[in-house]
Amino acid sequence: MSVILKEQQILKGFLVIIVTNFAAMQPQFQLTKFETELISSAEVMLAKNRIIQKVVGLFAALSEEYVSVAATSLITQVNYKSPKISRGENYISLPYVMLDYPRNFSKKDAFAIRTFFWWGQHISIHLYLSGIYKTKYQPKVEIAINKGLLQDWFWCVNQNEWQHHFEEDNYVSMKQGFDATPHEEGNFIKIAKKIPLHQWNSSAETLLESFRLLINIIGD
Repeated sequence: MSVILKEQQILKGFLVIIVTNFAAMQPQFQLTKFETELISSAEVMLAKNRIIQKVVGLFAALSEEYVSVAATSLITQVNYKSPKISRGENYISLPYVMLDYPRNFSKKDAFAIRTFFWWGQHISIHLYLSGIYKTKYQPKVEIAINKGLLQDWFWCVNQNEWQHHFEEDNYVSMKQGFDATPHEEGNFIKIAKKIPLHQWNSSAETLLESFRLLINIIGD
């Protein structure tokens, strides 16, 4: 057998292996009927883009109201930055939009009221305090909790302050009882209120009411 013929047979064997391996891999790239229907409809992504723009528009309108409400409190004497709206596609694999105001972040100290839209999950508003702001405002938050002003809110029990989901390892309902002990020595506290997505059309009023409550609680 010539050298050329041997090389051709070896190459043919390699090609058979490659084709066989690729054929074996193909099922993981197959689309389900539902997935095929999704990629066949441009309206799916167009609708998603319209919805996100409406969320951004709502948050922009809310930010103006937030500024007006906060202006009635002495907390505005602190150098809080202007409202900031951010958006992304991958908070735990889902799109999100968030509004921070008031907001003041440094390496050791943070104060923020964050309004958060999470696709397929919820709308929420969070009060985040760390460092000097935790020291200053945590007693006021605890007084409000003990007065029953935050019964439909949640208390963060996670050690990671950047999580916004409402699983039991992150937030627990105030209705289950309140225990500040785990956070007495911690670096931050967070409380949050969750709004179901089916309440979208009334969410602006709920968010504004919740924001006013937070400002009243921590306002000097």
